[in-house]
Amino acid sequence: MLRLGRCVCPKCGRENHGEGCLGTASQCVCGYWFSCSELDKVRLYWILQLCLCFSMTILFISLALFCDELPDGSWERFLSPQLQIPAISTFVVSYRALIRHKRKIANDEQLLRSFTWGVCVMTIAIFTAIIRVHRWH
Repeated sequence: MLRLGRCVCPKCGRENHGEGCLGTASQCVCGYWFSCSELDKVRLYWILQLCLCFSMTILFISLALFCDELPDGSWERFLSPQLQIPAISTFVVSYRALIRHKRKIANDEQLLRSFTWGVCVMTIAIFTAIIRVHRWH
């Protein structure tokens, strides 16, 4: 059974978090083989989550930097090219880099470390954007 973030073995019920390179199968302790496509869905879920974290970080950093130059309406501000272009390009670049990394390296330690740093920087960026926008108004 596939859940977002992990696979559960239908035979014994143990969880598999999709560790390993893209396109590789994995065997459970009980002997059941998880297919490549099943594990790649879990692996791609984590990659997409990491890319969203990076792009949201850049979105909040852009908001903090360009809040004086943004339109007054909330939706116009959110859909402004000054915010969206850096966020979308960060998502695309990080997605391509992480896919290349995941095809070559089976260890997920670097991805976990990147995700932790991304969340920390995103938290700082959110607080910076809130303070900056609050001072602007």
